[in-house]
Amino acid sequence: MTQVIALASVKGTGGVTSSALGLAAALGMRFDALVLEADPSGGSLLGWCPTLDPTAGGLYEAVFERERPGLSPFVQSLGDIGVIVAQGEPYRIAAALERPRGWRSLLEDITDRVVVDLGRLFPGTPARAVAGVSDRLILVAPPEPGALAATVEWIGRGGQHEANDTPIESSRIGLLTVDTGGDRRQRIDPQRLGEELGVEHVGHLPFDGATLEKVCRGASLAHRSMRRSRLAPALFAVAERVTVASRSKARR
Repeated sequence: MTQVIALASVKGTGGVTSSALGLAAALGMRFDALVLEADPSGGSLLGWCPTLDPTAGGLYEAVFERERPGLSPFVQSLGDIGVIVAQGEPYRIAAALERPRGWRSLLEDITDRVVVDLGRLFPGTPARAVAGVSDRLILVAPPEPGALAATVEWIGRGGQHEANDTPIESSRIGLLTVDTGGDRRQRIDPQRLGEELGVEHVGHLPFDGATLEKVCRGASLAHRSMRRSRLAPALFAVAERVTVASRSKARR
């Protein structure tokens, strides 16, 4: 059975797409894994990953294509993982999220692990439907007081912006802190977070642009060029925290 791990942010502070790609790359060492862009504001991977084909179709086509229904025909290879991009105008992506033919059935059995990039979970976002059916929802935030407070508050109310919103169980939600580069004067040491916030802290990802660029070009996190990477071991640790036992990928 496929495990669906959705990544999103509450404050829109960045780092969601890079974290989703890196997490999928780490999971790809043990499982068949792919990253699915489902950010209503638009996708980034076509611009980041030079080997991806912009004419291959993506999320919108997977939802509305009648001759080739489902996600599988639109999976592109990127190193150890698969990628389904969200290309085109944001309104097309939003339409795909609002008419998904049942998100859970769409995601089931295409691979062992699906990491979904939801972008920012703003009020009324159609991406919330995917967050609600995911096995794990990982909220990405920089280790700064404002972003952490907003994220913890969101978790506490189960993601409800309105009274009729179906709450998401807090036991399925985790917090991932991420450095996105630049000086952070109010940065909190992630090692000190522990249980202070009252939510599950699944780990911290340091900023490492060189490693991310290699992953975008299809490099494996197990490649010898990653030996000095600060990001790779952190990604493996997070992958261990968020995944559940399942069939491992056959060795190649």
